[in-house]
Amino acid sequence: SAVLIKRWSTPSNGYAHNIWASDDGKYVMTTEETINRTVKYWDVSDPEDIHIRGEYLAENNIAHNTHIMGNFAYISHYRGGVRVVDLSNPDSLKEAAAYDTYGGQATGNFYGNWGAYPFTKEGYVYASDFEGWLTILKLVKTPLNVEDNSLVPDAFSLDQNYPNPFNPVTTISYSIKETAYIQLKIYNSLGEQVAFISDELKTPGHYKINYNAGDLSSGVYYYRMIARSTMSKQDIVFIETKQMLFLK
Repeated sequence: SAVLIKRWSTPSNGYAHNIWASDDGKYVMTTEETINRTVKYWDVSDPEDIHIRGEYLAENNIAHNTHIMGNFAYISHYRGGVRVVDLSNPDSLKEAAAYDTYGGQATGNFYGNWGAYPFTKEGYVYASDFEGWLTILKLVKTPLNVEDNSLVPDAFSLDQNYPNPFNPVTTISYSIKETAYIQLKIYNSLGEQVAFISDELKTPGHYKINYNAGDLSSGVYYYRMIARSTMSKQDIVFIETKQMLFLK
């Protein structure tokens, strides 16, 4: 008979659609099949202290299922295709490979890749899509470009916009070291919000946004970046404000 050892809940009223254990049984990975819900990598080595070590989410913001083989997770990521994530550092999950099995134009959340099965003696990954495709993939090692290390930031940061002064378009760049909800807003010199640029879940990396202030009057403005934890959007992990000058 089955005996209950431990039961725990996912953060923020999430749910576990799919779960897979690491080869050594010390970790499990869960997917939630819900928009903006990250793939979570849990440390279950101590049933009395189960906790999240790492998170991942591709740009289409919804994952279906996952399998783990060795140090890699093979995630069916709907319109994001097959995503292979390196688990060698549980605290910093990094995408190792990706293949777009979909390639379509529809924007519905559940189009694309539904399954990615890696357990084959040939080293193939079998991928199945909602549209009826069966795709066979194989990972190929490529030389490591040492400059790629710079693509994974080691801190949150908000850069000075460029050009500055500007008219009417400027570029705002920022970096994030871990998956987080990123909010960007523009304020005037009175502290009033004049533009809402974005509020979305982002994975680690460097980002650029072109902002057009054509509807505003010339003057000094401020742009603010707020990063919130994926555990709770109430928890702010980074906040910074910078000044910019718009001259028509």
